[in-house]
Amino acid sequence: MQKKIIATLLSYLLVPIIVFGQIQSAKVDPLLTSIYNGRISSSLLRKTVSSSLQDMYVTDPNVSNSTLSNCFGINVNDNDPIISVIINYEGDVQNIKNIGVTVYSNIGNMITARLPLSKLPALESLTEVKGVSLARLMESELDVSDAKVSGSHGRKVSGLTGKNVIVAVIDNGIDINHDDFKNPDGTTRILYIWDQSVTSPSQTPKAISGHAFDYGTEWNASQINNRSCTIGQNLSGYGHGTHVTGIAAGNGRATGNNIPANKYVGMAPEADIIIVKSTLSASNVIDALTWIGEIFPKEYTKS
Repeated sequence: MQKKIIATLLSYLLVPIIVFGQIQSAKVDPLLTSIYNGRISSSLLRKTVSSSLQDMYVTDPNVSNSTLSNCFGINVNDNDPIISVIINYEGDVQNIKNIGVTVYSNIGNMITARLPLSKLPALESLTEVKGVSLARLMESELDVSDAKVSGSHGRKVSGLTGKNVIVAVIDNGIDINHDDFKNPDGTTRILYIWDQSVTSPSQTPKAISGHAFDYGTEWNASQINNRSCTIGQNLSGYGHGTHVTGIAAGNGRATGNNIPANKYVGMAPEADIIIVKSTLSASNVIDALTWIGEIFPKEYTKS
């Protein structure tokens, strides 16, 4: 059984972020309200941060700066920290942009956005805004595999291998040099990678192809093949993304230890692959889905 670290948190703790005033609104996420007001409720934090994240980040009785940074991406050392939020709205999105909010994904009545913490009252006051939630850190959880869902049996019966299909994975990165993600001729099966964690201004999705996303770095198959793609050079922390992609689309070329190649394969071993190395903030995951949705049609309309 995995050991759990039990942390006794203070009922309320002042954190060293600038306090702009007080805000109380049913439209604003209670945790976000606590952060804006400069008081973090331990009960709210317990409800928001899972036990596994507490194991990693909440290891003392204090709600520390690093906890806010690791769990919510908030740099409390800034005078006016930038926050990532998910907004429920009805009406004209331009009114939200006009107050200094950067809007990214726009899906139905939900948008992802970033804004200075000081802008929260102005955002909340807009009649178009029905709710504002702080983007939480999502977790990597995996306890099933190909055998559990009879993937190998399904391929034998149906003859389907993922050919002419694109598998997209949003996770913490990938080992681009892993043989399971290469074609028989050694070229990559990965069509695109969007690394949300490192921004290269000339290689953001917006700079390359006009997408809304002005952060991160986008790489394509040619750059992976000619080794100019820098993602995967330091493999620390990429294990889960590589693992998940292997289960979804690994072709088994990397099988070793005196076991024949192609014995252990993923669900769709002949599929093409798109990867998002995500920060796993909820808003960034939604942005990743939006970006993937824009990439798919371009790939399928190629002659």
